[in-house]
Amino acid sequence: LESYVGTAELAGGKSGPLELIDPPVWMSEELSNAILSAAGAGSFALDKNTAQGVAQNLQDLPWLYDIRVRTSNETVLVAAKYRKPVAMVRQGKEKYYVAEDMVVLRSLAVSKLAIIEVKGFSRKERLTPGQTWRSDDISAAVKLLRMLAKMDDIASADKPLLDEIASVDVSNLGGRRSSQQAHIILNAKDDTKIFWGAEPGSSQRYMEPGDKEKIADLYEFYKTNGTVQGKVKYIELRQP
Repeated sequence: LESYVGTAELAGGKSGPLELIDPPVWMSEELSNAILSAAGAGSFALDKNTAQGVAQNLQDLPWLYDIRVRTSNETVLVAAKYRKPVAMVRQGKEKYYVAEDMVVLRSLAVSKLAIIEVKGFSRKERLTPGQTWRSDDISAAVKLLRMLAKMDDIASADKPLLDEIASVDVSNLGGRRSSQQAHIILNAKDDTKIFWGAEPGSSQRYMEPGDKEKIADLYEFYKTNGTVQGKVKYIELRQP
Protein backbone atom coordinates (compact mmCIF):
# COMPACT_ATOMS: atom_id res chain seq x y z
CA LEU A 1 0.00 0.00 0.00
CA GLU A 2 1.06 3.54 -0.77
CA SER A 3 0.23 4.57 2.76
CA TYR A 4 1.39 4.76 6.33
CA VAL A 5 -0.88 3.73 9.16
CA GLY A 6 -0.47 4.16 12.87
CA THR A 7 -2.45 4.15 16.08
CA ALA A 8 -2.10 5.37 19.62
CA GLU A 9 -2.98 3.28 22.66
CA LEU A 10 -6.74 3.57 22.84
CA ALA A 11 -9.50 2.81 25.25
CA GLY A 12 -11.50 -0.18 24.03
CA GLY A 13 -15.03 0.09 22.68
CA LYS A 14 -14.88 3.72 21.55
CA SER A 15 -15.88 4.94 18.10
CA GLY A 16 -15.55 8.22 16.28
CA PRO A 17 -15.88 10.05 12.95
CA LEU A 18 -13.47 10.42 10.05
CA GLU A 19 -11.54 13.70 9.95
CA LEU A 20 -9.70 15.00 6.86
CA ILE A 21 -6.50 16.90 7.58
CA ASP A 22 -5.92 19.99 5.38
CA PRO A 23 -8.36 19.20 2.56
CA PRO A 24 -7.98 21.39 -0.57
CA VAL A 25 -9.91 24.64 -0.86
CA TRP A 26 -11.95 23.11 -3.69
CA MET A 27 -13.23 20.28 -1.49
CA SER A 28 -16.99 19.82 -1.91
CA GLU A 29 -19.64 18.03 0.12
CA GLU A 30 -20.01 15.44 -2.65
CA LEU A 31 -16.29 14.62 -2.65
CA SER A 32 -16.22 14.55 1.14
CA ASN A 33 -19.11 12.09 1.16
CA ALA A 34 -17.36 9.94 -1.46
CA ILE A 35 -14.28 9.76 0.76
CA LEU A 36 -16.39 8.80 3.77
CA SER A 37 -18.21 6.14 1.75
CA ALA A 38 -14.96 4.71 0.39
CA ALA A 39 -13.47 4.61 3.89
CA GLY A 40 -16.19 2.19 4.90
CA ALA A 41 -18.54 3.70 7.47
CA GLY A 42 -19.92 6.80 9.11
CA SER A 43 -18.52 6.00 12.55
CA PHE A 44 -15.35 4.01 13.10
CA ALA A 45 -14.15 1.83 15.92
CA LEU A 46 -11.13 3.49 17.52
CA ASP A 47 -8.99 0.39 17.78
CA LYS A 48 -5.64 -0.70 16.41
CA ASN A 49 -7.09 -2.26 13.25
CA THR A 50 -9.09 0.71 12.03
CA ALA A 51 -6.25 2.79 10.54
CA GLN A 52 -5.06 -0.14 8.44
CA GLY A 53 -8.56 -0.90 7.18
CA VAL A 54 -9.40 2.70 6.29
CA ALA A 55 -6.09 3.17 4.49
CA GLN A 56 -6.69 0.04 2.45
CA ASN A 57 -10.26 1.05 1.58
CA LEU A 58 -9.21 4.52 0.42
CA GLN A 59 -6.77 3.05 -2.10
CA ASP A 60 -9.81 2.36 -4.29
CA LEU A 61 -10.64 6.09 -4.55
CA PRO A 62 -8.25 7.62 -7.14
CA TRP A 63 -9.05 11.17 -6.00
CA LEU A 64 -6.57 10.50 -3.15
CA TYR A 65 -2.98 9.28 -3.07
CA ASP A 66 -0.08 9.20 -0.62
CA ILE A 67 -2.65 8.34 2.05
CA ARG A 68 -1.75 8.31 5.76
CA VAL A 69 -4.26 7.27 8.41
CA ARG A 70 -3.92 7.63 12.17
CA THR A 71 -6.39 6.73 14.89
CA SER A 72 -6.64 9.02 17.92
CA ASN A 73 -8.80 8.80 21.04
CA GLU A 74 -11.50 10.88 19.31
CA THR A 75 -11.32 10.48 15.51
CA VAL A 76 -9.79 8.67 12.57
CA LEU A 77 -7.42 11.19 10.99
CA VAL A 78 -6.78 11.00 7.23
CA ALA A 79 -3.95 12.96 5.62
CA ALA A 80 -3.59 12.62 1.86
CA LYS A 81 -2.71 14.35 -1.36
CA TYR A 82 -5.60 15.16 -3.68
CA ARG A 83 -5.65 14.85 -7.45
CA LYS A 84 -6.81 18.15 -8.92
CA PRO A 85 -9.06 17.77 -11.99
CA VAL A 86 -8.36 20.16 -14.84
CA ALA A 87 -10.22 18.64 -17.80
CA MET A 88 -13.52 16.92 -18.44
CA VAL A 89 -14.38 14.47 -21.21
CA ARG A 90 -17.61 12.83 -22.29
CA GLN A 91 -18.11 9.28 -23.45
CA GLY A 92 -21.72 8.69 -24.37
CA LYS A 93 -23.77 9.78 -21.38
CA GLU A 94 -20.83 9.48 -18.98
CA LYS A 95 -18.55 12.30 -17.83
CA TYR A 96 -15.01 11.81 -16.51
CA TYR A 97 -12.40 14.18 -15.14
CA VAL A 98 -8.71 14.09 -15.97
CA ALA A 99 -6.33 15.18 -13.22
CA GLU A 100 -3.07 17.07 -13.60
CA ASP A 101 -1.15 13.78 -13.53
CA MET A 102 -3.38 12.32 -16.29
CA VAL A 103 -5.30 9.99 -13.94
CA VAL A 104 -8.98 9.52 -14.83
CA LEU A 105 -11.47 10.40 -12.08
CA ARG A 106 -15.17 9.79 -11.67
CA SER A 107 -16.86 13.18 -12.06
CA LEU A 108 -17.92 14.71 -8.76
CA ALA A 109 -18.92 18.24 -7.88
CA VAL A 110 -16.00 20.39 -6.75
CA SER A 111 -15.84 23.98 -5.60
CA LYS A 112 -13.95 26.94 -7.12
CA LEU A 113 -12.42 24.98 -10.00
CA ALA A 114 -12.73 25.63 -13.72
CA ILE A 115 -12.81 22.16 -15.27
CA ILE A 116 -12.73 22.56 -19.04
CA GLU A 117 -14.26 20.09 -21.47
CA VAL A 118 -11.90 18.54 -24.03
CA LYS A 119 -13.38 17.84 -27.45
CA GLY A 120 -12.00 16.00 -30.45
CA PHE A 121 -9.83 13.47 -28.60
CA SER A 122 -9.16 10.22 -30.39
CA ARG A 123 -9.75 7.57 -27.71
CA LYS A 124 -12.46 5.03 -28.48
CA GLU A 125 -12.04 2.56 -25.57
CA ARG A 126 -14.17 3.13 -22.48
CA LEU A 127 -12.44 4.99 -19.67
CA THR A 128 -12.00 3.57 -16.18
CA PRO A 129 -11.55 5.77 -13.08
CA GLY A 130 -8.07 5.30 -11.68
CA GLN A 131 -6.35 4.58 -14.99
CA THR A 132 -3.56 6.80 -16.31
CA TRP A 133 -4.56 8.10 -19.73
CA ARG A 134 -1.59 7.97 -22.10
CA SER A 135 -2.84 10.07 -25.01
CA ASP A 136 -1.10 12.82 -26.98
CA ASP A 137 -4.25 14.89 -27.48
CA ILE A 138 -5.43 14.74 -23.87
CA SER A 139 -1.87 15.37 -22.65
CA ALA A 140 -1.64 18.48 -24.85
CA ALA A 141 -4.99 19.78 -23.56
CA VAL A 142 -4.09 19.18 -19.92
CA LYS A 143 -0.69 20.83 -20.37
CA LEU A 144 -2.29 23.92 -21.89
CA LEU A 145 -4.98 24.14 -19.23
CA ARG A 146 -2.37 23.85 -16.47
CA MET A 147 -0.41 26.72 -18.04
CA LEU A 148 -3.50 28.92 -18.18
CA ALA A 149 -4.48 28.02 -14.61
CA LYS A 150 -1.02 29.01 -13.42
CA MET A 151 -1.28 32.33 -15.26
CA ASP A 152 -4.70 32.92 -13.72
CA ASP A 153 -3.17 32.42 -10.27
CA ILE A 154 -0.42 34.91 -11.06
CA ALA A 155 -2.23 37.59 -13.04
CA SER A 156 -5.98 37.16 -12.66
CA ALA A 157 -6.83 35.33 -9.46
CA ASP A 158 -9.90 37.49 -8.76
CA LYS A 159 -11.37 36.97 -12.24
CA PRO A 160 -9.82 33.89 -13.87
CA LEU A 161 -9.79 33.76 -17.65
CA LEU A 162 -10.53 30.04 -17.50
CA ASP A 163 -13.97 30.84 -16.07
CA GLU A 164 -14.87 32.13 -19.54
CA ILE A 165 -13.64 29.03 -21.41
CA ALA A 166 -16.17 26.31 -22.30
CA SER A 167 -13.96 23.81 -24.10
CA VAL A 168 -10.66 23.07 -25.78
CA ASP A 169 -10.75 21.38 -29.20
CA VAL A 170 -7.84 19.06 -30.02
CA SER A 171 -9.37 17.39 -33.07
CA ASN A 172 -6.67 18.91 -35.33
CA LEU A 173 -3.73 18.21 -33.03
CA GLY A 174 -0.51 18.01 -35.04
CA GLY A 175 -2.44 19.17 -38.11
CA ARG A 176 -3.95 15.71 -38.53
CA ARG A 177 -7.03 17.15 -40.25
CA SER A 178 -5.61 20.31 -41.83
CA SER A 179 -2.10 21.73 -41.80
CA GLN A 180 -3.55 25.23 -42.32
CA GLN A 181 -5.93 25.29 -39.36
CA ALA A 182 -5.09 25.82 -35.71
CA HIS A 183 -3.99 22.61 -34.01
CA ILE A 184 -5.67 23.58 -30.71
CA ILE A 185 -8.66 25.91 -30.35
CA LEU A 186 -10.07 27.29 -27.12
CA ASN A 187 -13.81 27.99 -27.24
CA ALA A 188 -15.18 30.73 -25.02
CA LYS A 189 -18.62 30.31 -23.52
CA ASP A 190 -20.10 32.65 -26.16
CA ASP A 191 -18.32 30.61 -28.88
CA THR A 192 -15.55 33.16 -29.48
CA LYS A 193 -12.64 31.18 -30.90
CA ILE A 194 -9.13 31.47 -29.49
CA PHE A 195 -6.71 30.01 -32.02
CA TRP A 196 -3.92 28.77 -29.77
CA GLY A 197 -2.15 26.68 -32.43
CA ALA A 198 0.51 24.05 -31.82
CA GLU A 199 0.54 22.04 -28.63
CA PRO A 200 2.62 23.53 -25.81
CA GLY A 201 6.34 23.00 -26.32
CA SER A 202 6.17 22.57 -30.11
CA SER A 203 5.49 26.11 -31.37
CA GLN A 204 8.94 26.53 -32.90
CA ARG A 205 8.43 23.48 -35.12
CA TYR A 206 5.47 25.22 -36.75
CA MET A 207 7.05 28.70 -36.80
CA GLU A 208 4.59 30.06 -34.25
CA PRO A 209 5.32 32.34 -31.30
CA GLY A 210 6.46 30.57 -28.12
CA ASP A 211 4.05 29.57 -25.38
CA LYS A 212 5.03 32.51 -23.16
CA GLU A 213 4.37 34.99 -25.96
CA LYS A 214 0.99 33.43 -26.71
CA ILE A 215 -0.01 33.60 -23.06
CA ALA A 216 1.18 37.20 -22.79
CA ASP A 217 -0.84 38.19 -25.87
CA LEU A 218 -3.95 36.39 -24.63
CA TYR A 219 -3.86 37.93 -21.17
CA GLU A 220 -3.07 41.36 -22.58
CA PHE A 221 -6.27 41.11 -24.61
CA TYR A 222 -8.13 39.88 -21.53
CA LYS A 223 -6.76 42.67 -19.33
CA THR A 224 -7.51 45.38 -21.90
CA ASN A 225 -11.08 44.24 -22.61
CA GLY A 226 -11.98 42.65 -19.27
CA THR A 227 -13.20 39.59 -21.13
CA VAL A 228 -12.52 37.34 -24.11
CA GLN A 229 -16.22 37.20 -24.96
CA GLY A 230 -18.28 39.45 -27.21
CA LYS A 231 -15.42 41.62 -28.47
CA VAL A 232 -14.18 39.86 -31.61
CA LYS A 233 -15.09 36.85 -33.71
CA TYR A 234 -11.79 35.16 -32.87
CA ILE A 235 -8.45 35.77 -31.17
CA GLU A 236 -5.40 34.77 -33.19
CA LEU A 237 -2.32 33.72 -31.21
CA ARG A 238 -0.38 31.94 -33.96
CA GLN A 239 1.14 35.14 -35.38
CA PRO A 240 3.83 37.20 -33.59
